[in-house]
Amino acid sequence: MPLDKPDDSLPSVTVVIATRHRPDLLDRCLSALHGQSVSPSTVIVVDNSGGDCATRAVAAGSGATYLVEPRLGVSRARNVGALAATTDVVAYLDDDAVPDSGWLAALLLEFRDPRVAAVTGRILELGEVDAVRQSARSVIFGGPRRLVFDRSTIDWFERANFGGVGQGANVAIRRSTLTSSAGFGFDERLGAGTRMVGEEEHDAFFRLIDRGYRVVYAPAASVQHPCPGSDAKARRLHLRQLQTTSAHLALLLTEERRYRWRSAKYALRVVSGRPPTWRSETSAPQLSRLAVARARVAGIAAYVRMRVADMTGGE
Repeated sequence: MPLDKPDDSLPSVTVVIATRHRPDLLDRCLSALHGQSVSPSTVIVVDNSGGDCATRAVAAGSGATYLVEPRLGVSRARNVGALAATTDVVAYLDDDAVPDSGWLAALLLEFRDPRVAAVTGRILELGEVDAVRQSARSVIFGGPRRLVFDRSTIDWFERANFGGVGQGANVAIRRSTLTSSAGFGFDERLGAGTRMVGEEEHDAFFRLIDRGYRVVYAPAASVQHPCPGSDAKARRLHLRQLQTTSAHLALLLTEERRYRWRSAKYALRVVSGRPPTWRSETSAPQLSRLAVARARVAGIAAYVRMRVADMTGGE
């Protein structure tokens, strides 16, 4: 059962926000953090550029620690922030997200279970704050029911890898579990700013559950996030998601031999037009078969380029 209310037994937490040349959005995000019912021990802003005076000023004005990671890639920026943290938990926010006042408290309550390595939360369309006015379309990710994922969950592998557990715009991870034989934190080959563009959080969920930990989805841990403002932007976003999913499938088929059959089964199911119910895409924009095929081929090509770079030592 979920825990009922925050108290002194809650773990300490650092909030890490990766950003790049978006000081106005960052300022809005940091302002929302000041209204949390449970305050973070530290807020770390990681500027994923060579340094930006406006971003530094916004971070300083809110009392946040400002770090610079010039190597492009959100996973690199997030890892830099986590390495600088000294708290029990590291919570991650996108710089354009706006957390509700009870966001941190709802995340931290779940970490009183020592088996929990990560907690995700609900993501709503930015601006839809009145519960009476919220509709199915206002939900970007997550339903009203708390969910627990571990190796006993029948479809844990598919959910973890393909978007059924949570999204990187709203996630917290127990800091001690960020270190593994595969390295520290997020796979720096993945995520915005790399050839693979995304999937870094799904890869992390998979590896945590595979190592025997639990990941919890806590609907009370809610943030608001912008949505595409036009049909054209929605189509581009959906094509990018198709590309990143295909790239991640290529990674799993190549690098995760223990799960190759499950990866192949999932790929065949999606290609045949039978996505799982938790991956329902009824509200997805209509795309031509050619556009979908091109996106999938582009994803596979992105993974191949990444593998070549790995083998040759390139970026």
